Amino acid sequence: MGWAVSCTVEARSLEGAVNGSRTVFFEEAGKILLQVDWAIQLGRQTSRGELSQLTIGFVSFAAENNLVPAILQAFRTLAP
Repeated sequence: MGWAVSCTVEARSLEGAVNGSRTVFFEEAGKILLQVDWAIQLGRQTSRGELSQLTIGFVSFAAENNLVPAILQAFRTLAP
């Protein structure tokens, strides 16, 4: 993923913490960093046009008159 994040945690915020709570903290922090990496990847893919979503709603008239297939074909042509 190729990027690094550094964060400083004040020593006093961890004073008195047992190893188990530190482990939980660092495991959860690791999950957050993985989610940030995933968000960056999705952002890059979206900006390159690799990801998109089409939501279609139509009335029965459009379905009965074969308008939906024609519209979908036009969309596929414009956004392959």
